[in-house]
Amino acid sequence: MTEPNLQGTLYLQGQTFDVVSFDKDSFVMHWSMEAGDSVGTHIHDKVDEHLQMLQGTLEFKMNGKREVRTTGEEILIPAHLVHSIHNVSGGTARCVMIWKKRLRFFFHCARIICLIFLLISILPVV
Repeated sequence: MTEPNLQGTLYLQGQTFDVVSFDKDSFVMHWSMEAGDSVGTHIHDKVDEHLQMLQGTLEFKMNGKREVRTTGEEILIPAHLVHSIHNVSGGTARCVMIWKKRLRFFFHCARIICLIFLLISILPVV
């Protein structure tokens, strides 16, 4: 099986995703979110999500509990934990996002991201 070629930047609903690396065990990207933007309540069934804050402040709600992380801090969101993320900074929040191995689901997510990059590369710029 050939590993997908994940290169470039994806801009999606006030968020930016820059792929850093991808292998069978992990997926690493630089992720940024504009001031005031949110990622709604969701769950990752097969991957642990680890965020290392590079800039700004993010509020995490996990199983109804609120946690805040700012520049230089980290947070681990284990698989199966219901969570949401909100940028409470006055500006852009940036972090390194690492999804760790839960293989079958992990490769499914990677295929979806590859498809998004492919579609963006072939669609005309408006």
